[in-house]
Amino acid sequence: MRDVAFQDSEVLLEWRNLREVRMFSRSQGLILKKTHEQWLQNRLKLVPNEPFWMFENSLGKIGFVRCDLNPAPKLYKISTVINPAMRGMGFGKKVLDLAIENCLARNPESIFFAEVHTDNLSSKLLFLKCGFEEFTLNGNFLTFKRIANHN
Repeated sequence: MRDVAFQDSEVLLEWRNLREVRMFSRSQGLILKKTHEQWLQNRLKLVPNEPFWMFENSLGKIGFVRCDLNPAPKLYKISTVINPAMRGMGFGKKVLDLAIENCLARNPESIFFAEVHTDNLSSKLLFLKCGFEEFTLNGNFLTFKRIANHN
């Protein structure tokens, strides 16, 4: 687990622009390289207060978890993508649990939420396995919420 660096830009864009990722995103269009690089430069300025981690092992890059913080209630919005070559191997739960654990070490009273497309069964199951509960439905997106002291 390490902070995302600008050198990760290409793989982050590649994973984000995959058809199976875009079809479950709020913005389903392809993101241009220049737009992505500008966004990433700005997003990296928020680290470490708003964590953005890359997970790796001997096989390579596993995936990333981004935690966008609303500081007043210490509310983290969690976004995650797993390398398509490593899906279905249990890495999603491992990286999400580790990201939450590290956020809690910084802000023990944090609350986490995630927005998941209603048709994205694997993400719904992932968040349920990590202690999230369905909270609200807004159009095609379910909001999952997890209280920090869940365990």
